[in-house]
Amino acid sequence: MKTSLEPKLGPLKASPYEGPRYPPNRRQDSFSLMISIYLGFNALMYAVFAIWCAVKPTTTAAYLGLSAVSAGGRSEYLAIYGGLQAGLAIFYGLALFAPEHRRTALWMSVFLYGGIVAFRSIAIVQEGFGNLGGARAFYVAEFTLFAAAALLVRRS
Repeated sequence: MKTSLEPKLGPLKASPYEGPRYPPNRRQDSFSLMISIYLGFNALMYAVFAIWCAVKPTTTAAYLGLSAVSAGGRSEYLAIYGGLQAGLAIFYGLALFAPEHRRTALWMSVFLYGGIVAFRSIAIVQEGFGNLGGARAFYVAEFTLFAAAALLVRRS
């Protein structure tokens, strides 16, 4: 669209303040990236674990120190360790791609990992850390994920 000033001044240029943030807010961008990495890691971790539980339930159960003595026990293990993990993978994946749900996902992580860490801590008191077998690695990972979620929630 030509204006009466265009022949004298040339084409009107858009303001540098239109469009994307100008200047870019690098701090907010890096914080958003941290949240994306956190949610993406959770989605991937739960997806891998769900598949592992579905494909090799006996192996994963043995790694955790569990044994299924009946078809009902195997079904319960597959539903809880496979199905729940698959549901969490989907939840975190959706939150990763739906920014309006990211804060909710972070709060859910605080409660989820907070509960897991609290009850695994009870097991440490009752059984001793050295006796937890493969669950020791999970305890460290869950505590780290809890702390990361708490820090991200606090900053968001």
